[in-house]
Amino acid sequence: TDQWKLISGSTYSFTIGLSPTGNKLLWGHATYWNNPTTLYASNVDGSDVTYLKAFAYKTPPLILADGNTVLYHSPDGDIGAIDIDGSNDRMVLDDEYNNHWENYNPVDGQSLLIRSDRADGNMHIFSMNADGSEIIQLTEGPYNDGGASYSPNAHELLYGRTSLESASYQLVIKRIIKQIEIDIKPCSLLNPINLKSQGKVVVAILTTDDFDASSVNPVTVEFVGASPVKWQFNDVDYDGDMDMLLHFNTQDLDLTKDSTDATLTGETSDFQLIQGTDSVRIVPIRNRAHYQKYPV
Repeated sequence: TDQWKLISGSTYSFTIGLSPTGNKLLWGHATYWNNPTTLYASNVDGSDVTYLKAFAYKTPPLILADGNTVLYHSPDGDIGAIDIDGSNDRMVLDDEYNNHWENYNPVDGQSLLIRSDRADGNMHIFSMNADGSEIIQLTEGPYNDGGASYSPNAHELLYGRTSLESASYQLVIKRIIKQIEIDIKPCSLLNPINLKSQGKVVVAILTTDDFDASSVNPVTVEFVGASPVKWQFNDVDYDGDMDMLLHFNTQDLDLTKDSTDATLTGETSDFQLIQGTDSVRIVPIRNRAHYQKYPV
């Protein structure tokens, strides 16, 4: 018992959390278990107790992987954030939907999982940046989803779902597809493709701030049904980093005259699923009779 140390005083303390960086404790103080919460933070040894915010309702906090950003949600479905030193209190997500934070991204210190009914009225899991931007739906179907968390490398999603039809509960592990930027026929704005061509179509996987094209395993790549016949690295967008250029036989592409876009899929060397889409313009095939009217 001499290893225990009281740090929160003699009041009720709930929703206790440890920052992913391991250097901060966070707890909600209340006069009774379901009364409004006042958030405090401290070092793990109980020193340097800091007042964060007093709420008019009970709310649990979540510390992101950066060890600094604290998320909270309100009964009306809004999500806010405050720095762990009590500064920079701001609203992150304030709309007509029912939103709740779920868990942090262990790899990216500025993103998280949320639960929301914004898609179809059912509660599904979404990823979101800490500033409320780039909300991406990760689960779907006739279920209410919750209890979500990432795998340690953030490549898989673990969550529970309750069927709206049978009320059965299931635990689900789902691989997450990372959306990447691709450029079909770099330096071309319209990306024209002649389906009768016996040549090749070049597609670039672009390196961006949050994705390194060199991490892609090229043998796993498919572009509208075709596998690359060769690949190389070059700075195709002239931004100072290397992009991956992949070459595909035009006759291997699963495109039709009505196609307006094309999608590339694959995996990184550590098995992260990737997907990127760009527009295409199918070059019309002219009728030979057109040329017979104008003999040379």
